[in-house]
Amino acid sequence: MGSLRYRRPYWMLHMKNVKHWRIYTNPDDPGLKRTEMLYQSWLGGIDRPYTRPPCTVRTPTWLTRKRFALEKPHLTAETPVEVLFVDFHKKYYGYRSTARPVIDNFHNILDLVESPLDMSYACRTLSHLHNDFMIPMEPETFGIFVHAAMKVDRKDLLQFALENAEKMGFTHIEEQHRSFIEGKSSWYKVENGYLLPLKGNEENNTPEQVEKRVAEEEELLKKLNDESVVEEAENS
Repeated sequence: MGSLRYRRPYWMLHMKNVKHWRIYTNPDDPGLKRTEMLYQSWLGGIDRPYTRPPCTVRTPTWLTRKRFALEKPHLTAETPVEVLFVDFHKKYYGYRSTARPVIDNFHNILDLVESPLDMSYACRTLSHLHNDFMIPMEPETFGIFVHAAMKVDRKDLLQFALENAEKMGFTHIEEQHRSFIEGKSSWYKVENGYLLPLKGNEENNTPEQVEKRVAEEEELLKKLNDESVVEEAENS
């Protein structure tokens, strides 16, 4: 099998049974050095030269295919998450770009998750933000991550994230989210008076209970607004 890296000279094209054909080439030749530099930049970028992994024998085929499908050139950008993911690569991850992403890029992708594949894009974005750009997570990031994972029924992903929270960059985890993932609670979020997820909380989401929660939330907001008005009046 021919190698893209060290191409044989044209006059060696039809040579047969020649071992160690590289002795006919001069590695210090400026032309070969230039070819090598162009090849490296074509593979991985000037500042990020590509090196082949030492061993991929134990990588399962399904994971190899999934990684191939998630690569930047193979994305068709059909769903909103894919569009944001491609834009993320163009703006921040190319070796020509100097801009740095913010955590809102991750939040926006999580808000648009509709399928398990979208969640894969979100996890890859998380990897870029945490491992490549060292972007710190905000206190509400894990809650948004929990909501996105439950929309596609991936509680196993949340269990993994809870066990590896420090490695994944999740520094702040609310107690309600922790108890839900550990199975101690049946809900993780209250939205418009409903306990989420809806599946498994039918008894707690009756119309009377929902109206009661909405009223309590409105009363709490009104109380907070009154306190802020009093503080502004005192400061002025």
